[in-house]
Amino acid sequence: MNFQRKLLIIALFGTIFAVFLQEQNLQFLGNRYPASNGLLTSADEASYFAPAVNFLENGTWKDNSIGQSAYFQRTPGYGLIYLICLLIAGKKAIWMLKILQILAFSSSIVFFGKILDKLIPNTKFALFGTVLYTFVPAFSGFMYFTLTESFTPFLVLWSVFAGISLQEKKSDFSWNFLVANSIALIFRPQLIVFLLAFLVYYFFQKQRKKAMFSLVAILPLLIWNIRTVTISGTWLGIHPIYSTTNNTLFRPSHEAMTNLFRIWEADGAKFHETIHALTDSTDIDLISEKIPSKYRKKVAPILEKYRALHEYQLTHFNQNKPISGTFHGEDKFLLEINALTKNLKSENKLDYYILTPVKSLKKLMLSSHLNLGIYQFKYRGTWWMETIRWSCLAILISSFMAALMALFKKNRDLIFYLSLAIVVNIFYLIFIQRMNEERYLAPFLPIALIILLVGIYNLRKKAIS
Repeated sequence: MNFQRKLLIIALFGTIFAVFLQEQNLQFLGNRYPASNGLLTSADEASYFAPAVNFLENGTWKDNSIGQSAYFQRTPGYGLIYLICLLIAGKKAIWMLKILQILAFSSSIVFFGKILDKLIPNTKFALFGTVLYTFVPAFSGFMYFTLTESFTPFLVLWSVFAGISLQEKKSDFSWNFLVANSIALIFRPQLIVFLLAFLVYYFFQKQRKKAMFSLVAILPLLIWNIRTVTISGTWLGIHPIYSTTNNTLFRPSHEAMTNLFRIWEADGAKFHETIHALTDSTDIDLISEKIPSKYRKKVAPILEKYRALHEYQLTHFNQNKPISGTFHGEDKFLLEINALTKNLKSENKLDYYILTPVKSLKKLMLSSHLNLGIYQFKYRGTWWMETIRWSCLAILISSFMAALMALFKKNRDLIFYLSLAIVVNIFYLIFIQRMNEERYLAPFLPIALIILLVGIYNLRKKAIS
């Protein structure tokens, strides 16, 4: 039996195994949140799906929030997939989406195996690595979620496989590579690190025409950003969720609060809990108690002023209409909070530049990525579940350590540039974004595992020789 057929068999049984686990999880959750329509819903779902529904109904690509960011809050990749499902399956669109997400995981297994086969001249070891990726549940956890992470691991593996194939070809152009990367970027723009990794790799391999043609993959994302600038009148960065026209929480005041909390906070959930507590009747002293004591005295007045701003917004504006610019007290609040943030950064350099990024790194790394309810609640504490949990954690930490160690290689091969892409992304997450969710690493897990497996194979080969 040849390698390709064995790979397809692994993909078939691996997909059946992953679907079984996901269905067991749905059965455990029953009708409770977040189970919905055979998939696992999320807080972000509306901003992905509503644009597709609105486009079908009135020809406008926007979600249902009030304000300019409704037109461009999310890049359109996942929404376009849902639009295709609506066009083909109508009311059963969610079930078609579910099938596509299952197929995406199944295809990711095939691409994973093909990449290993190209990087490791040993089919048995390549098949072993593919089995590891297929049946370790940390790699299939988002298959049923209505999030981009249900597709992005597949898209990254597709783009890496296409990039390796292009490097081997005499031709300087590959539709496969361009399409894979173009789709990946309109799903999640941060995945541009892999496109750039190949671009630099081609350049130093003296395949400069391939490097130049690779830039064409940016075109769909560029068109999307031109649309954003045309609507907003300005460049809003890679996370364009804030606008002075928004009649939601996501105004400049929320952005300023986010920047303030980034000084000491590494847990995004805690920040969102604080913001939501400020928008209801929770006692301000109870909210302040969750702020680290060294910051509490200076931050407490800002919490009260943010609550007052939110109350003013609720009482003075029609909630169904956008707001035209900043409103009474908002400019003064922004000046005050930005000055406070600047001062606290200056006074607490150790926290801002070292301790908080380290806490963020710890939160990202010390995760088994076993995110389903059956892992977290139903079976948690059983000896076999804890064995799986610690095994997943060991594999993932080893994978990221392998990516870090690959940067010290003398040989600047493809593994070096893929490792650099992963490390650059992690640096962005822990130092710039800071308050992260573990799922942000999901697209990078398969590539990190490939780097680990290649490293193990090379060490084994040296030991034998």
